[in-house]
Amino acid sequence: MEPSTEVSMIIDAFPKLKINKQQKGFSLELVETLESTFRDIARYFKQDDAIANAVKSYFANNDDFTARINSLVSYLNQDKPRITSESASGLYGDTVYLSASKADDFADCKFMYFCKYGLSAGKLNKVEFNPLTRGNIVHYCLEKFIDNHKSDIGHLSKDRITNEILRYSEDYLSENGVNETYFDNKFMFMLNVVKDTAVSLAVALNNEFKVSQFKPFACEFPIGDNGKIKGIDIYTDKGQPVKLNGKIDRIDVTEDGKVRVIDYKSGTKGDEFKVSEILNGHNLQMLL
Repeated sequence: MEPSTEVSMIIDAFPKLKINKQQKGFSLELVETLESTFRDIARYFKQDDAIANAVKSYFANNDDFTARINSLVSYLNQDKPRITSESASGLYGDTVYLSASKADDFADCKFMYFCKYGLSAGKLNKVEFNPLTRGNIVHYCLEKFIDNHKSDIGHLSKDRITNEILRYSEDYLSENGVNETYFDNKFMFMLNVVKDTAVSLAVALNNEFKVSQFKPFACEFPIGDNGKIKGIDIYTDKGQPVKLNGKIDRIDVTEDGKVRVIDYKSGTKGDEFKVSEILNGHNLQMLL
């Protein structure tokens, strides 16, 4: 297991720091819930003593955990489940296409990457306001707003901007099958906060372009095989081609050829550029 980002930062700051690795193993002090206890015994599954063996025996005879115990035993016996090259090509194609977010997922957990992008496995999520939902709504509204006003942005009234952003937010909900009439007051309050945020950002963009030499050129500009800019081609040790593709949130240009690349950030991820994270394969978007 790789050290966490925080531990890596401490090691970088104090290169002479002596690190003592301690592993106490499984004990009754770790027992809390069934699920947490299973995770702990799985972590120390090779431990061979009376307590550990009793806990393993309990889970082996519990119908809810038997299959998971058998998977652990199979894994530790080196009978590891693997897919053939043909199956991998069927899941990912002959060429693997990566984006910055996919690369982050792969660095975080390779099995999660397999489930998410190979098997397309996922869970049904309850419709609620979380950072991703808020960001998606604001991103959608700004994209539509910029796309429809590349020529006259900077000369729009606040009332017109407000009406358009509210309409775009309704369009987003409609396209994603969300009907406001089914939600409670808390949901509607959060939705109105997001709408106000999108309006404020659109007004700020209009005011900025009013005094700027830059003009919007493109939104959601693709990079890769289907884009005007080629992606990055890399190869695995076995020669498997991997294409790093993506999209640019917005590109602005000036009449004399200056270009600026805009990446919208509605959350906190990526606020700081940390070398320790880059070295561990995390948060690569700003670098790319």
